[in-house]
Amino acid sequence: MENQKLSQIELEELFPKNIQSMIQPRYSLLKEMNETKAKTVIIQLIKQIPNYENKIKDLELILMICLYVENLKIVNSQNKKKKIDKAVLFVSICHELFNITPESQDMIDLKQSANFLIDNKKVIKFGYFKKVFLTIKNYFTK
Repeated sequence: MENQKLSQIELEELFPKNIQSMIQPRYSLLKEMNETKAKTVIIQLIKQIPNYENKIKDLELILMICLYVENLKIVNSQNKKKKIDKAVLFVSICHELFNITPESQDMIDLKQSANFLIDNKKVIKFGYFKKVFLTIKNYFTK
């Protein structure tokens, strides 16, 4: 059987137009979608750095990734903050950025560097007032 894409007309014949707003992902699906979306955004932010591929051992880049992961806000369908496995997310991001396997020596070095930064209290969660201050500061410096 051939793989055929459903045309927009066929979809409209089968389902009402607002079907997507009525069927929303919940529980594990929503968590996976939010984590994937967060991972994609972090990867896009890191890829804006020139020659990021060559900076695999750069502590500043590793710190940036750790700070992004630490300050993520992933919510569930009831708008409550969800717990995520930050170590798994960090490994997943590094795997996609640097094209290295989770078992490779480079990944082990990245994990050790991240743990070093965490142990030395460089990876911090930004508080509410700091976020407000930076937002106001950025507004007035434009």
